[in-house]
This record gives sequence, C-alpha cells and structure tokens, in this order.
Amino acid sequence: DRSGWEFHQPPEGMRFVGYTGSGKKTFKTINLSTAAALVAATGGAHVAKLGSRSASSKTGSRDFIDLVGATSETVPHQEMVDITAETGFGFFSIEDRVPEFDRRYGGRFQAVHALSLAFPALLSPVTCSAYVYGLSHPAVGASARLLSRLGLPDVTVINSSLGKAVQVDELIPGSTVRACRINADDEDLTFNDEVRKAAASMPQDLLSVTQHEDPQQNVAAAIRVLAGQDTSQARNAVAFNAALLMLMSEAVPTIQSGIDIALT
Repeated sequence: DRSGWEFHQPPEGMRFVGYTGSGKKTFKTINLSTAAALVAATGGAHVAKLGSRSASSKTGSRDFIDLVGATSETVPHQEMVDITAETGFGFFSIEDRVPEFDRRYGGRFQAVHALSLAFPALLSPVTCSAYVYGLSHPAVGASARLLSRLGLPDVTVINSSLGKAVQVDELIPGSTVRACRINADDEDLTFNDEVRKAAASMPQDLLSVTQHEDPQQNVAAAIRVLAGQDTSQARNAVAFNAALLMLMSEAVPTIQSGIDIALT
C-alpha cells in the first residue's frame, strides 16, 4: 500500500526522470546506469537515480555512490530533490522504503522473479514525470503495462539480451534490445522502434563493459568513461543509456541526438 508513503515533489514545471533497474542480470556489467545518469544530467536531464546496494553483482548504484565518496545516507530526501533540481542528478536509496520486505527477502533472490516486473520502480520517494526501468527479462511490455496501471504516468521499460540465457537491465549496443514506452496509457511504437534501431546501429563489444571482480575497478572503469579517457565501446554504451534518459526528460528530440550530445 503506497498511500501511506511520503513522496517529495520536484520544483513546479521541472521534469524529473526516475531511473532504476531490476538487477539480477545474467551478464554482469560495470555500473553503466549510474554513469549514464551523470552524463544525462550534463545534457539537460534531471535524473532521480533510485538504487540500492547490489545483491547479485559487485557494484550496485548505491555501492557506486559510496565508493566515489558521495554518501547519500545523511542527505534528507527533500534536500536531495533540491540537489537534483540544481545539478541534474540525485541519488535516492530505496532500501529502507519497505524495511519489512527487505528484512525478509533482501538478498535472497538471485534471479528475476514476479516482483521484478514492477516492484523496484514503484519505490521512488520522489514524484517523477517519467520513469525508465531496466528489466533483466524480455517481458518489457508486460512490465510497462503493469507500471502504467499502477500509476506511473510515462514509463519506459528496457531490456538487452544476447541469446536466451543473457539478460541485462541496461541498453547494450549491438545486442537485441527491447523497449516499451507507455505514456498516458498509450504505447509509443515509434519510440520503441527508435531505441531498437539505435542499438542495431552500434557495434558490440561485451569485454569493454564486463564487470570486474573488484568493485573499485568497476568504479574506476566508469570514471574513465566519464573523464573521456576510455575510447572503447563502453563509451557508446554509457552514451546510449544517457540518450534514453535525455529523451525521456525532453532534453533532446531523438535518441540519436542524445547519443551525439553524450559523446561530445
């Protein structure tokens, strides 16, 4: 029951994009999503990055934030909303949103399950105009329709796969990408097709985005991309995910224009 939860509001007229994922991906990457959110912020987006410590990989978004020294635990949510409005990026931990659920089930699921279709995306403590949800399962349409019915106004669910066994909750260039956007109860088929075509137009290089055993190495890899020191396909992967966030924030008109901005 979300009726008793506290939701913080962004400044009037400002479009926040809530961004999180299911985790449980079968191909582990460096933390592309947090790096992409930071890039999107430089491109005019306002991203509320929702996250937690990782249960199934080495570096979840909360781990990433902690490792770079930007601990958010002591920052009240309303203050984080103000930071997001000013800088374009804010991190909102969702671990304590449902403490009883986390106590009973936290860390126990190592694969996608029924709750993965919607649960993490519903835990945002800030009201957003749009949401991007990464799902480590091909059922992006079912997830998007469920989230829409549960009250998210403009939601895009994404998935990348390499064969049947490899499922990722981020956009991976050169892979089979699925996207489903439902805005005001209507599915945007043109948008979905644009995301798929962008993925197909980019080369695939899994090695460049493969997770390291050491969490510090994963953070260092993401920082190299952010600093412009990485010329591998990891740069394209971060730009692709950032472009989606910029498009959902209405900072750019197309995925390709977002990619172009992210790469400059």
